[in-house]
Amino acid sequence: MAAADPHARTRSAAGMGGGAVHPLRLEQMAYFDAGPFGLVDLAVELGIPAVSFWTSGAGALEGACLVGPAEASPLRRRLDETGVVACR
Repeated sequence: MAAADPHARTRSAAGMGGGAVHPLRLEQMAYFDAGPFGLVDLAVELGIPAVSFWTSGAGALEGACLVGPAEASPLRRRLDETGVVACR
């Protein structure tokens, strides 16, 4: 019997497909000084399967480290390497 994918429900919920499952996630706002890459590293260290980032200035706190076009590809690679998923 194959082992179950521990992130399967998280990936489904992260896609916001309308399911009732909401993954445990780290919010960038709660770990403000970690920055996007540090947030992924913290999620891995704590065994939390998902993270949520600031991607635009609208509503972002002053000094927020936004994920913009320059960070998007390297951050996507880090997420793929670690198995952590990004949520909205």
